[in-house]
Amino acid sequence: MTSSAVYADSFATCILDAKYKQVNIHDVAFDQCNLLLDQQQYLFTVLLKHKKISDGSLGVYPHKKVHIDLKLGAKPLHHPAYPVPHVLVENVPDMTRICPWDRDMS
Repeated sequence: MTSSAVYADSFATCILDAKYKQVNIHDVAFDQCNLLLDQQQYLFTVLLKHKKISDGSLGVYPHKKVHIDLKLGAKPLHHPAYPVPHVLVENVPDMTRICPWDRDMS
């Protein structure tokens, strides 16, 4: 293992599992110290109206199925979810060599 890889790993943090639990809408609204009292009250009424989003459960979109029309001849694109740290750039393969069809996409 190279010293740069060891250095990069020393700053890595683990990704914790998501916690799906019910939240107290009143506490969420009135703990927003950056809002004025009337704004906190408005936030509380909006959250109360849509309290299902804070009940701690997962769900699915309950309405109709979604259909997306694609352009004919469109090329699929993929963008990384996050940038590569500078210390690891040398370890990233040349993507134009791996994916030659992406060369003209930039």
